[in-house]
Amino acid sequence: MGQKFQGTTISLSVDGVVAMALMAEITGYNFEDGERSDIDVTHSTSTKKEYLSGLAEADNISFDINYVRGAAGMLLAKDSKDNDTAYFWEMLYSDGSKDTFQGVVKSMPHSGGVDDKLSGSVSIRLTTAPVYVAAP
Repeated sequence: MGQKFQGTTISLSVDGVVAMALMAEITGYNFEDGERSDIDVTHSTSTKKEYLSGLAEADNISFDINYVRGAAGMLLAKDSKDNDTAYFWEMLYSDGSKDTFQGVVKSMPHSGGVDDKLSGSVSIRLTTAPVYVAAP
């Protein structure tokens, strides 16, 4: 059976010890597993292309938000981006399980329009592997 997104939260902290700051109003997310590059080792007697697995890209997560300027989580995320600093992140799912990881914010674009909300996204490059913690 599937799991509800409703109730999922994303929080961050400078050091993982101080209280986590909640990212306000998450509307969706995409957790991207780092893809490995291909190293082409095809040679003159190959009968088809041959490859070795190269290094994996870092995992990435991006999430969509209702842009709330001045929210504590937004300010910390902007600080991570501006200072190229990895912060501690926690993604708490609706069933009580969570993923924890460290990562640097790569971008935080936002937009708005007439008769519309301010919306945006936050893109993070993970600097550690995510650690899954089962629901209590």
